[in-house]
Formats: sequence, C-alpha cells, structure tokens
Amino acid sequence: MARRTYHACTLEPRMAKDCQSRAQTSTRVAPATPRHSRERGGRAHLPAHGSLEAGLGSCDDEFARRAHRNTDRHCRCGWGVLGCHHTVGHAQAMTPAAETNAVRRRRTIALAGHTGDPDTARGGLVDPEPAVRGTALGALHRLGGLRVHELQAAFHDESAPVRRRAAEVAANYPALSLLELLDDPDATVVEVAAWSCGEHEQVSDVVLERLIQLATDHSDALVREASVAALGAIGDERGVTAILAGCTDKPAVRRRAVLALAPFDGDAVDAALAAALVDRDWQVRQAAEDLMREVGP
Repeated sequence: MARRTYHACTLEPRMAKDCQSRAQTSTRVAPATPRHSRERGGRAHLPAHGSLEAGLGSCDDEFARRAHRNTDRHCRCGWGVLGCHHTVGHAQAMTPAAETNAVRRRRTIALAGHTGDPDTARGGLVDPEPAVRGTALGALHRLGGLRVHELQAAFHDESAPVRRRAAEVAANYPALSLLELLDDPDATVVEVAAWSCGEHEQVSDVVLERLIQLATDHSDALVREASVAALGAIGDERGVTAILAGCTDKPAVRRRAVLALAPFDGDAVDAALAAALVDRDWQVRQAAEDLMREVGP
C-alpha cells in the first residue's frame, strides 16, 4: 500500500476520495491561475488549482471543488501542497517543478544557517525566490555573518516579505537606522520596523518623530499599536502625548498604550490609568491593574 501523507489544514475524506479517483499519474501542470477571481454578485473566492483541470480532472463534485479552492493557497506555497489523504504522487503532480525547487533551495539555505556554512547561506541573498532571500537573511544572522550593507540592501528588496524579514533581523542591529522602513508602502513592513525600533531602545530624533506620527496618524491599527509599544520601550518624554492618544484608540492599541505608560508619570498619566481601570475591554483593565500593581501606591 502506498504511503499516504496528510495535511493538517483539512480533514475531508470526500475530497481525498474524489482526488485519488482522478488520473494521478499525470504530471502536466497548467499555468498558475490568479489567486482571487470574482463571481457574479461581487463575492470573491479562490479558484481551483490549475493543475486539477489540466491533469487531475475537473473535480466534477461541487464539494471537492470548494475544498480545493479553500486549500489552493496551500498548494501554491510548494511545501504545503498535501491535502488530507492526498498521496505523494498526487502532491507532486499538483506542485510546479519551479516551486518544488525553490523549497529545496530554501531548505538548503536554512540548514546552512545551522551547520556553519555562510557561503551557501550568502548565496541565497540573490535567489530569485523571495522566500529563499528572506531565509538567507536569517541564516546569515544566525551565523553572525550578515554584513550591514547586505541587510541594508534587503531594505530595498522588491518583495515586501523580504523587507519585513529584514526589518525583523534589524532589531539586532541597534546602530542601524530603520527610518526608510518606517516609510515603507507596505503596512506589515512598517509594523515590524516599529517593533524593531522599540528593541533598539535608543533611536535618533528623526526616527522618534516618525514613530510619534505613526502612533497617532497611521491608518493601520497594528502599526499604531507597534509604534505605541516602541515609544514606551524607548521611554522618551516626547512620546508621552502619542501614547496617551493610544489610550483612547481601539482595544488592542489601548492595551499596548497602557503598558507603554510604565516609564512615565504625571497627572495625565495617572488620569489615563484611572480611565483604563474602568475600560469596557477587560484586557485593558487587566493591563492597568498589572501596571498599577508593579508601580505600587
């Protein structure tokens, strides 16, 4: 009996039965389909993986089509292609060779970071696959061989996930300014960059001013939350006003803002903590109680 490989994301035997009844020996793969398509009525959905119609049948069963649409994003990431009860052969038929090769290269780079091979890890910095480049940054940092100019070059990578990984790694380089990442067009990059600034604890005046602006004006709540937390970690009095503004923001931002008040004191801070003690969100109240307990009467 062929060994079966399981995927934790779905547990539907009907989908598996339908898939394995198709022509699993085919390896022909259709061109990648757009991740999202639009149905009549404006509702978005994930289309079935192109290789299903090309080599594994068209999934006549509506249930199977829906299940494949739901797992399509796992199919395209390469290593997450196996669905419940999908055979290895089926997974290989669904996975384009280029994606499989990228996963292998990424694994090689990651292992290099654990086996003391900086030359192999450094080769991943110029890989055409963003996931490999991001892994190379982490591998080189683990080895202590990441050069500052290599990290700075990643700040300008065309891929947002690579820039985000660079921002995360940069938390370990306090002398490196993250100002340009705080201006990144991708909010997830800005969020991680703000967090890294908090890890630096000491930042330039221009970075501090940018964090204050992000904490109060950015449209993404996660960016505001990370910026408020960074201001609290930095502990500069110039950031107090922005932190106090965060105490009236969304619940997640309020919770973080309350904790960020720890290094500060004054009437405005006391008033904000008093308000947090009766906040409608129980986690905000808990944060205020914990802070008051640590500070003492």
